[in-house]
Amino acid sequence: FNGNIMKSNVKSWILFLLSVFVLWQILAMTIHNPFIMPYPYEVILTMISFLTSLNFYKAIGISFLRIFISVCLSFLLAFVLSYASLRFNFIRSWTEKMMVIIRTVPNVVLIVLFLFWFSREVVTFLVSFLLLCPIIYESVFRGLLDIEREWKDVLMMFKQPFMTKFKYVHLPLLKTTVISSLVVACSMGFKVGIMAEILGQVPLGIGRQIQLAKLDVNLTVVLAWAIWIVLFVFILNALLKIVERRIS
Repeated sequence: FNGNIMKSNVKSWILFLLSVFVLWQILAMTIHNPFIMPYPYEVILTMISFLTSLNFYKAIGISFLRIFISVCLSFLLAFVLSYASLRFNFIRSWTEKMMVIIRTVPNVVLIVLFLFWFSREVVTFLVSFLLLCPIIYESVFRGLLDIEREWKDVLMMFKQPFMTKFKYVHLPLLKTTVISSLVVACSMGFKVGIMAEILGQVPLGIGRQIQLAKLDVNLTVVLAWAIWIVLFVFILNALLKIVERRIS
């Protein structure tokens, strides 16, 4: 049954990609201007040419490192705030209000604001961190609340130290929630992290390469990078979903 679903999913993706390719080819032929709409084969050749460039691997490595650090810091703070909110109502009230404010302020405004106070490198971490932390916090905190409600009687009868409860109750029951949050966080982290790199004009990273292509008015390179980013996110999400299935 799962095999049939997977085959159907693969078929639907192949048909979708073929339709996009055909529409793109028609549009490129109609416009016939590479500065506005390059041909698909030109973008694919550019993507392949990246594989022979050392700058390609450097940019990927640096951007991945930034996103990885942002995701790790977001998870750490989200977990701390979730547990603190679970025990203290005033922390919960303060945290939820702060999360609403962070979610309300546009990311571009945050980037511009932080550029007045911090270096460009720090801004990329801060913006990614502030976007991801509320998402992870919401997921983890709701998961903890559900566990406390569902297991309330058992936890009251068999009181255990915090670390014991964390290790043997919360972590096993939260693992699916954590992996699901990680999938969302990585996808969002890529989008916001690279946006912050472009607007912050950092010296190295994928955002820097896109910025240079933009300055050169080279849409082919911009599209090539955009497709590579989509591929990276798809591969990462697929790996995380495999981990999620094995854990659950």
